[in-house]
Amino acid sequence: MKNWIKVILVVCLLLFTLLIASLHVFVNLKGKEILTTRLEKALKREVTIASVKTTFFANICIRDIEVKGLFKIHEIYANGGLLNVFRKSYRFPLLRLVHPEADISLHSEMDKPAALLAAGQTNVTAANEAAAVIPTVQNTEPALKKISLPKFSISRLIIKDGRINLMDKVSADRNISFSVKDINAKIENLNFTGHGRTVTDFEIAGKIPWQNTDYEGKVEVSGWINLFKKDIDAVFKISDIDGVYLYPYYSKWVDLEKARIEKAKLNFSSAIQGLDNDVTATCHLELTDIVRRPRGPEEPQEKAERIADALLEIFREFNEGKIALDFKIKTKMDYPQFGFEDIRQAVEKQVASRRKGISVSVEKVALLPANLIRSTFKGFIGMFKAALDGVFATGKVFSDTVISPPPKAENKTSE
Repeated sequence: MKNWIKVILVVCLLLFTLLIASLHVFVNLKGKEILTTRLEKALKREVTIASVKTTFFANICIRDIEVKGLFKIHEIYANGGLLNVFRKSYRFPLLRLVHPEADISLHSEMDKPAALLAAGQTNVTAANEAAAVIPTVQNTEPALKKISLPKFSISRLIIKDGRINLMDKVSADRNISFSVKDINAKIENLNFTGHGRTVTDFEIAGKIPWQNTDYEGKVEVSGWINLFKKDIDAVFKISDIDGVYLYPYYSKWVDLEKARIEKAKLNFSSAIQGLDNDVTATCHLELTDIVRRPRGPEEPQEKAERIADALLEIFREFNEGKIALDFKIKTKMDYPQFGFEDIRQAVEKQVASRRKGISVSVEKVALLPANLIRSTFKGFIGMFKAALDGVFATGKVFSDTVISPPPKAENKTSE
């Protein structure tokens, strides 16, 4: 009896080995063709792939994949990818993306309400003549698109040396572009199976190479999120921001030339906490370095320069010599909106307390940093949301193509 059990076990082991070997052969021979065809059908774009290979024991490696106009990835490594043919839900102990690169386009000028655009035609140096009160403006950009995700989980997602190229159309005739490079991320427990632990931990870091400075910006995001319960606890930091390079965002409200500002470096941090879809972001913005162009002995002082001097003095007095602003943003996780009513109130409070002869309305003065903050970080938020969107979409496409059983998956994934 024991001999029969041994024979059955040996036969089962041989059959399993033969099945795995057959899958290896099939994916190595046909995987590139099948994956290219399915990606082009799903994304409606041209797709190129250098190679699709398998490695021992049941891993898949995809080299130099590019979806034209969307992204390209030097290497995708899926640990245990072949074993998913035996499971109802797909599970990866490890998914590693090496040198992913994505291009993202925004259109800020399309998001500005008519009232704000009209107000923007008035230069800050002439704001003393304007009596109209600027209404509160909120970002009406839609939230992250809802995606019909397959049931899959990734125990650990590693992103190495990624890059995101961001281009924003800030006006009808002006674009601004910058990149976030050296993106390294570790994301633990991306679980969309509906079972087990649903809290996702993440650590993301990258660098921003500004075009006209000798320093680089740094981006850091860390914490955890529960997409099912809509809870979050995270910290978002951007340091060494080149405020002068981002001048197109607020050029309608301030004249850097007349204010004689040659360099402005800023830091931003936000502690984001959310429970049951209610999110509060406690933010801190600080001007860490500013360089003013010296005025010649015969040059008169422009009004913009006087306003800038007075504002900087007010902020220094209220923050123990620092030029900083603290504010809060309240929003919803399933429909995040970036409003700056709290920013405007915080600025108004400081300016109204110590105006010291500033001949400009409080509302106009408050609009300057508020609009700068909103426009600048709207771009970063859009980039971050697009990056998450890409992670989820990549997971969906990957699970629907590479890891499905070759013949049968055609029927299952064609729904």
